[in-house]
Amino acid sequence: MSAQPLQGDVTRRSISDLADLPHPFEAGFSEDFAALFGTAERLFKAGSKRIVVFRGEDLRKIAALPAVGNMPLRALAERAMEEAGDDRAEHDQHDVSNFGRILFNQVFTANPPLHGPTRQLLAKPFGMKQVAAFDDLVRGVVDKVLAEVAGAGEIDFGFDFTEQVTAGFWGALIGLTPSEQRQVVEQVRAMTSFFFLVRTAAETVEANAAIGAYLSLMATAIERTLAEGNNPLLATMAAEFDAITIEGKPESVALSLAANLIDGFHTAALAAANATYQLLRHPAAAAEVRADPQRVGAAIDEGLRMSSPVIVTHRYALEDFVFDDVLVPAGTAIAMLWAAGNRDPDIFEDPGTYRLERMRRYDATFGGGIHLCPGRNIARLMVHRMLARLFAPDVRIELAGPVEWITQSTMRQPYRMPARIDMVPG
Repeated sequence: MSAQPLQGDVTRRSISDLADLPHPFEAGFSEDFAALFGTAERLFKAGSKRIVVFRGEDLRKIAALPAVGNMPLRALAERAMEEAGDDRAEHDQHDVSNFGRILFNQVFTANPPLHGPTRQLLAKPFGMKQVAAFDDLVRGVVDKVLAEVAGAGEIDFGFDFTEQVTAGFWGALIGLTPSEQRQVVEQVRAMTSFFFLVRTAAETVEANAAIGAYLSLMATAIERTLAEGNNPLLATMAAEFDAITIEGKPESVALSLAANLIDGFHTAALAAANATYQLLRHPAAAAEVRADPQRVGAAIDEGLRMSSPVIVTHRYALEDFVFDDVLVPAGTAIAMLWAAGNRDPDIFEDPGTYRLERMRRYDATFGGGIHLCPGRNIARLMVHRMLARLFAPDVRIELAGPVEWITQSTMRQPYRMPARIDMVPG
């Protein structure tokens, strides 16, 4: 199964020849993708201008194609208006400028030649070798937040623990005050519908306001820290940003960092919450991790495979290409269903079963190709240190009630994850 260049007058299938996605996007996603893998299809269509990629090997191959890039801001805006449907007129009455601003400043809407240097700006400081320098900071933040919630009774595990850890880490790194860190957590929570597949007009207004507040707070704090002149990390990033001369680059290094760190605050926290959730659902595996800290890595791999924080991302055909004898015209939206790739039975035996001992053959948690998440190494470090501490012998953590998950979202995120954390007397 491969992509081929266009040659002569060879008859190809068109998008209209593809089968419809078995369940529509607006119905929301579950963790059961059996309806997809129970067919012989390699691709589905979702409307006339969007294809859906879901098999693990196909996700990997399409992610690596030069013809497949990020969805440009213009195309994202057009798709958002199409999905507004009957609410479109009501949407048009409201200011949604902050949606455009955060997307404009994100690397995830950039394509060559801009994509490379803007991505490197974020990826270079947090490479696999570089993240070790942040380990002590991560450990310190985890210990601090754990001390605050241990013995406090029922908490919302995401809001009170994982999101506080990610805010504490990034806050220390870029110079946020404790008050600003708390505000960022609240603003990111208020932005939840930013990730919805379909939003009501009221949700759009709320998310737009939260995005504006978030960008303002973050950019102001980053510019303040840069002006103080004692943050080598930010100073280096600012110098590298200034060296980018390609048209269409982000407004400023401060806004570029602010826009892209939404994943640092949000997605990393979801990854930790989801991996913890899966361990708590499987007490035998949790006991193994508690007895052997070397099993934490396996718990992260399997937990994020089972509950991938990013369900789907949207790519874009920059030029015509052929995949599986299907002609994909330039301008086609490509839904990359990463969470399904993590449940592909051709890759994972009995994919719905949690197995710590599973051989790691494939990982679609952080995307793929040149668009692989630039912050994946630091995110994984934070998740690792949170799980290692939570499942240490002197800590007891348990769910305090059922977890209700948000549907209709590109993210696997709970509305609330009630939990209790206590220290075990030595």
